[in-house]
Amino acid sequence: MKNLEYAFKSYVGSQNRETSESFIHSDNLFMVVDGFGIDSLADIVKEETCRIVPGAFFSHLSENKSPADALIYAVEEANKKIIEERHKLGEKVAASICLIYFLDKIMYFTHLGDSRIYSFQAGELNQLTRDHTVREEDPLAEKKFADPRALNALTHGLGIHEKPAVQVKKYPVDKRCLIIMTTTGLTERVSNRDIAWLTKKHKRPEKILRGLIDLDKRKGGNANLTAGIIKCGGLTKMMRKTLMIYSVFFIIIAAAGGYALKHSSGGLETQKPAMEKPGIQEKTQSSVKRPAEDKIPQETKKVVVVQPIIPEKEQDKTRQDADQSVSQAEPAVKKATAEKAAADSAPASGIGPELLETADDLVMEWKTAWEKTAGTNGDIDRYMSFYSDKFESEGFTKNTWRIDKETKNKRKAWISIRISNMKITGPTMANHIEASFNMNYRSSTFTGSSRKVLVLVREGNTLKIIGERTY
Repeated sequence: MKNLEYAFKSYVGSQNRETSESFIHSDNLFMVVDGFGIDSLADIVKEETCRIVPGAFFSHLSENKSPADALIYAVEEANKKIIEERHKLGEKVAASICLIYFLDKIMYFTHLGDSRIYSFQAGELNQLTRDHTVREEDPLAEKKFADPRALNALTHGLGIHEKPAVQVKKYPVDKRCLIIMTTTGLTERVSNRDIAWLTKKHKRPEKILRGLIDLDKRKGGNANLTAGIIKCGGLTKMMRKTLMIYSVFFIIIAAAGGYALKHSSGGLETQKPAMEKPGIQEKTQSSVKRPAEDKIPQETKKVVVVQPIIPEKEQDKTRQDADQSVSQAEPAVKKATAEKAAADSAPASGIGPELLETADDLVMEWKTAWEKTAGTNGDIDRYMSFYSDKFESEGFTKNTWRIDKETKNKRKAWISIRISNMKITGPTMANHIEASFNMNYRSSTFTGSSRKVLVLVREGNTLKIIGERTY
């Protein structure tokens, strides 16, 4: 389906930070996954699922052209890997997964575990999945088990059964349909009624998602959660930006046209017709009756300036003298103009053109350094050399940013990053340069696309990253 507008976010509640390794959105394929087990093992389960599912799905889809079969194959392949990890580690590990694929106006979806998929269509919220838990599947569960943990235990999920019962369903969507995907970390405290209310209140996926996470925090939520909102038939980020640019452009054109029309109309009203014969002076004709001078208010009297008639030879001489004066002053004028232009172009921050020209090269070197951080022998020092000691981003300092990246990237076999549509702007009022670009990130555990902004500051004779934002 075309024009899918979406927003996804994973939130590590206990550490009060965001992560991006619990969801996938790639070529109309969307997934959320939640790992269960010891924290480090749960992370491995999520990473392995994110690594296996997209490759298995698209390879099977290209061969068989069946989205339903491809979804089943991808889930089964991920399940095999989790079973292997479970036997190898000797620990109980599992994962809950929701998987969606859009083709034309049909949504194919499947799930295992207690992660959920909702649709919001025609003003109504519908839960499309049923939790695979003891509570939901055993009608006498609440009488049998007093412990809530037993009631919430998964009956199906990745890593639980050797051959999971994977069922794929179809759901028709239209241009006004919203799809919500979420793990149990959110639905433990945020009810279906809350989700319906926020979906009605906000139109944009980003605002709905932000509202859901904020509501979970206000209700005391401190668990890891992942959620995503997909708007069918919505405007993509690029389309919204293009529309905004065109809107601003047309407003400027309309304003300029109105301004020109207003002043041209005023000029026509006040313009005096040119005299047909130059050199003939305006004369007062006694035959025209005029009001007495003393009856005309002083401020409305018209003053006619009569220019003396200069002989042609004297006019030529005057013009020659003027031309000579202009030619003598011309070098000085050019010099002053050049100096002013140079002063205007020099940024107040002291970041000269020579550093501005290196900004795009620095971004590409930073990208390469990031790619080389993968694996246990990754070069994190080179990557962090691009960052200022004053770096801050989303609650991270340079030191905590290093720890976070080093911990994550050690578990990745490889990283590949593609950058496009780079734009360098600035210096800003804060004496920073901003490098914004589209980034396609792929690794052995995660695939995703985003718009990233690096905020650069001058330190010595080079640029350093002092801030980083992702949209």
